[in-house]
Amino acid sequence: MESDAHSLNSGLICLLIPVVRPDKHNNNRGNGLDMNVQPAWQDGVTGKGVVVSILDDGIETTHPDLNRNYDPQASYDVNNHDDDPMPRYDVLDSNRHGTRCAGEVAAVANNSLCSVGIAYGASVGGVRMLDGDVTDAVEARSLSLNPQHIDIYSASWGPDDDGKTVDGPGELARRAFIEGVAKGRSGKGSIFVWASGNGGRDHDNCNCDGYTNSIWTLSISSATENGMVPWYSEACSSTLATTYSSGLANERQIVTTDLHHQCTTSHTGTSASAPLAAGICALALEANRRLTWRDMQHIVVRTARSENLHSADWRTNAVGRNVSHSFGYGLMDAAAMVKLARKWVTVPEQQRCEIIAKNAEKLIPAKSQVNIKLRVRECPGVNFLEHVQAKITLTASRRGDLQIHLTSPGGTRSTLLDRRRLDVSRAGFNRWPFMTVHSWGETPVGIWQLEIHNEGRYLGRAVLREWSLVLHGTTEPPDASSRKKTPLPTPVSPSSPRVRVGLPQKQPRKKNGNSNNPSKQGRKTTTFSPFPSLRPRVTAAPRAPPSGKPGRFPTRPPFISTTTATPRRQEIIYPELGGLQFSPQAPNLTFSRLLPTLNKGSYPFSSLTRPKESRQGPKESRQGPKESRQGPKIRPPENMYALRAGASLPTKGLDLREDPQQKNSPAAVKKANMSAWELILHGTEVSPDSNGGQLGTLDELDAKEVKPVSNNLKNRETPSLGNSSRLLPATVRPKQIVEEAVVGPAKLSPNLTNSAEGCIKSEANMCLECLDSYLEYQGQCLHECPMDTYMSLTNKGKPNCRDCHYSCYTCKGPLNDHCLSCHPDARLRKDGNCLLAALDPVVNEARWYFWLMVAFMANVAVVGVAAMLFLVTWCRASSTTAEYTGLQPPRKELHLSSKVHYLSSDED
Repeated sequence: MESDAHSLNSGLICLLIPVVRPDKHNNNRGNGLDMNVQPAWQDGVTGKGVVVSILDDGIETTHPDLNRNYDPQASYDVNNHDDDPMPRYDVLDSNRHGTRCAGEVAAVANNSLCSVGIAYGASVGGVRMLDGDVTDAVEARSLSLNPQHIDIYSASWGPDDDGKTVDGPGELARRAFIEGVAKGRSGKGSIFVWASGNGGRDHDNCNCDGYTNSIWTLSISSATENGMVPWYSEACSSTLATTYSSGLANERQIVTTDLHHQCTTSHTGTSASAPLAAGICALALEANRRLTWRDMQHIVVRTARSENLHSADWRTNAVGRNVSHSFGYGLMDAAAMVKLARKWVTVPEQQRCEIIAKNAEKLIPAKSQVNIKLRVRECPGVNFLEHVQAKITLTASRRGDLQIHLTSPGGTRSTLLDRRRLDVSRAGFNRWPFMTVHSWGETPVGIWQLEIHNEGRYLGRAVLREWSLVLHGTTEPPDASSRKKTPLPTPVSPSSPRVRVGLPQKQPRKKNGNSNNPSKQGRKTTTFSPFPSLRPRVTAAPRAPPSGKPGRFPTRPPFISTTTATPRRQEIIYPELGGLQFSPQAPNLTFSRLLPTLNKGSYPFSSLTRPKESRQGPKESRQGPKESRQGPKIRPPENMYALRAGASLPTKGLDLREDPQQKNSPAAVKKANMSAWELILHGTEVSPDSNGGQLGTLDELDAKEVKPVSNNLKNRETPSLGNSSRLLPATVRPKQIVEEAVVGPAKLSPNLTNSAEGCIKSEANMCLECLDSYLEYQGQCLHECPMDTYMSLTNKGKPNCRDCHYSCYTCKGPLNDHCLSCHPDARLRKDGNCLLAALDPVVNEARWYFWLMVAFMANVAVVGVAAMLFLVTWCRASSTTAEYTGLQPPRKELHLSSKVHYLSSDED
């Protein structure tokens, strides 16, 4: 049987199924059609000492192909709050997903069962968290499980892949991500591997998935066995690399472990790709245990191969690397990653700068586009790019009609958002951080161009409210050869010396070793209909092991739905969480109340740390620094903070406790003796206001300090209608606007400066309640409402600002006939509605036809009435004439005759 050929009878792994012949698998298929796992095995690397946890619906710990590598410390049942991650069995085997993913990572070798995992020497655990209500707390509890023990977290789930959802991690889950990369693995950072999504059939875009769109996750897409883009795969600029998975009906799928101690040859979707990537990362991590979470991403970028991956959008970026929206940088190469990992030197510390575009508000009418150029003269601390985020706020009549592109100074064009035909939402995007990795290694200096296309119809207006560019990278080159540092010696796994291990040996196959259970297509998100031509799943009568979890929950369909993040929580930029900065060099702290209801036991869960400047008294720390540095440069993000009164911690209930193991660390010292100090004064002999002062050059002007923007300035305010420079109709096709951006205190987000003014109660850097003399709007306290809002009262009688109808520029209420003024491309009607100027001819023509029709119908009515009157009059006249002109029927004349018979004379 063909499925038997996928077993270990060939002595090869089943995991890289996409094969041309059953006996080849990953055995040097050539032409770039394999992930080169076997050369890594031959070099003695099997993932030994590395711990991988599968965040899913549980794993079958008693499976003979998983039991030997099962790690209970990497496992937990978040749904039932116990230490047993065994899945719940039902008739449909709907909770098989996690067991299948675990087999791809660490199925045991040389036991003639099922398959061999990519990292068959690694330890694997499972977190049962999808078989119930998937809340923000459930996600956070799963992502933060034992971060000092678990090295890699693999997840194949996310928001609905329905082509219309925009969602991401909530506040707690976001904090768990931050904690993981900042403190996990003793400061080296947890590695989060994520499936990019299965919404290709619905034209979904994985940049609308806040998990794969995050800088903290390694996003993985799929390729078919022939190197094609699968029908279910999503394309986006945040995908870093790809691995093999299923494709069309005539292309092979993934062989792995299944429930009831059985196997399957039909594991599919990007669900199958992410665990393969996690296994390859485990091999690289065994080769060098000092790799950080960013090191792993750098290694993937440098070793992924684009050969024989067929996509029309392959491009070469400014540093010479091939990149695609469907495959990222290409197919992961295990052997190359292991080789590079052994000599890899840790990359410099990540830096970040944000450039906020000024005068960003632009109108984008239907069937038009807007191009905005943003000049970056310098980005302090960032000379070599890693992740680039365009944080965009816009409104649209139909969100799915929008296309967004970002072009780097080096000419690399990334599609941040493609059209989503099923997305009819009017919600738009609120500071959504579209991320791209296509400019990896490029310089940030130069002109960045943002293109927004609106493919909507007549009434499909869109308005760009604000946008900023968030650049992540390093000051020094990330390559060790370009830095003046001595390479680290080749690290060895602390658990055991590295030994040379050969390929799994062929063993006699047991008669009951395999059973084919085709699975359902797709990752664990929403009910995923398989491709119509695929064979239906054949299910034998399930025999649940005694250790299973029957009956704990009612039978549910195999889908999850993450909690919907509100617009104000869609931003996932970690330096903006309350103004706190996270650094691996900071002392270890632990959360005591991050998840008060779910944390069981004590885990080494590191926490958020404040910057050194804030470790003063509580009064000083609330005020924040008044200024950062003179001149055009600013301090790194960790020194730029501003904390509100009552908002020193981003989340309510969050408590920072000092780790007893760090009492002697420098940051934990609470007192210091000052031995000496100096006062340095800078100034001029002549008053700068005297006649001798001169303006200076442009660069000197740019170097002058600009005062931070107050939180009470209306960042959405636009000039009067007489000056429409901020709302340029794209139908006019104006000249490209080059916006000069100078990074400095003025370029910081208004939410981070003077945020305590007017605010009574705040949380997570958002104001919840303002003073009576202020108006609350989107977490800010304003003196007056922005242009496209109106003043209203809350249920408590507090004044606030609410959005006008999308057609109004200013208004007095929420309805479409409450407009006071209109956008430049529209005019105000007497009834309070705003009518697009482009529709005036159509409306006038329609009005003319209407009145013409009314006149015609009136004429028809008059003619009809006249005809009726004529007929009635004629009939009456005819009747009267007949009566008086003797036309009555003649009277009958009587002819009388005598009956007497007179005889003639002759008769006598």
